[in-house]
Amino acid sequence: MNFSQRSNIVRILSYQLSGAGRQESGANSQEIAFIILPSPHTPHPTPYTPHPTPYTPHPTPYTPHPTPHTLHPTPHTPHPTPHTLHPTPQPLITRSSSRW
Repeated sequence: MNFSQRSNIVRILSYQLSGAGRQESGANSQEIAFIILPSPHTPHPTPYTPHPTPYTPHPTPYTPHPTPHTLHPTPHTPHPTPHTLHPTPQPLITRSSSRW
């Protein structure tokens, strides 16, 4: 509905509600104010266009380090002499066997 059509409707409604054509005293007549709201939002005429040139990755991709990790040349050697237990086991000392 364009502005002209809305204006005509407002004039017709105002004419009918004001009692035009009837004989009324000024004390009985009423005025009604019409508030015309703006038309609903119209979308933008041209839709969104993406950027003309898409994203290009960096020309040189990541290259891993040229020389891989080398393990230590000499592996771990265990201790030359293994642990030796005490040659003679010691008796367990308890209160009942000890003299006070």
